[in-house]
Amino acid sequence: MADFESFDIHAYLDSKGIEYHTSGKNVSTGWINIQCLFCADQSNHLGINLNSKSFHCWKCSEAGSLFELVQEIESSTPHQTLQIIDRFQEIPDPDAHRPIDLSKVEQTKLPKQIVERWPKMHLRYLERRRYDPQTLIEKYQLKPVHNVGRYAWRIIVPFYQDGYLVTYSAIDVTGQAEIRYKNCPNDESMVPVKDTLYNIDSVEGSAIIVEGLFDCWRMGEGACALMGSAFTERQINLLVRKEVCKAIILLDSDATEQTERLGNTLDAHGMNVMAVRLKKGDPDDLAPEEVAYIRSFL
Repeated sequence: MADFESFDIHAYLDSKGIEYHTSGKNVSTGWINIQCLFCADQSNHLGINLNSKSFHCWKCSEAGSLFELVQEIESSTPHQTLQIIDRFQEIPDPDAHRPIDLSKVEQTKLPKQIVERWPKMHLRYLERRRYDPQTLIEKYQLKPVHNVGRYAWRIIVPFYQDGYLVTYSAIDVTGQAEIRYKNCPNDESMVPVKDTLYNIDSVEGSAIIVEGLFDCWRMGEGACALMGSAFTERQINLLVRKEVCKAIILLDSDATEQTERLGNTLDAHGMNVMAVRLKKGDPDDLAPEEVAYIRSFL
């Protein structure tokens, strides 16, 4: 039997290649909008209410249930429509709200190819990114790999959670690698990269949520990285367990919809949310005075 409450409308629209908007022109809070199927709509006038699971076009006034909308999109029978809705049910992670007892899990091991002396190429790479290498290395316990192994010519970035080394990522310093960030495999991690937040141990009460490692380093203490614009339920619950009461969302300039979705999720958990939308680039591009201004809101 189809469960309309758990119907993942985002996943369904993605599967159909239907463009949708979670913010911007014609979009209200708690709605996502698409181009209306029932009129000569040239914009995104058809709104889908995420709470009531109903739709309404602000141009032609067509309205109805999510069932009717899916049936219109699919040109399907009622039975076929129910089957389609069944296929796109959000499956809750039963362990997402359960803290991992890290004391009972084998700690992640850093690559054996790590060297003590930092190669000049690695240091110059950090300097080109406008960082003082020694400060960054000491603060975040960065490690270099020279020219050997699967992490050759990379900087190893350890991820800590509750003081435990849970996983790591490796940054290419050559600018030529096909994969710029190579993460520790899940089966070698205490906690997979997307189930934790980089730099979460620096968060106390307030958090600046960014996408990547350099964004996090640019923003400093209290910043934590999703490692991408998408977020997971485990990452959200980690913020909840850290008792974050105020969150500043600072994703890259092209992540407007992800910012809106993350903001709504954190707001639903009772956090005071402030979304900072960049006109271009990402937080790592910010000047010191811009970083200081954003941090002042903490």
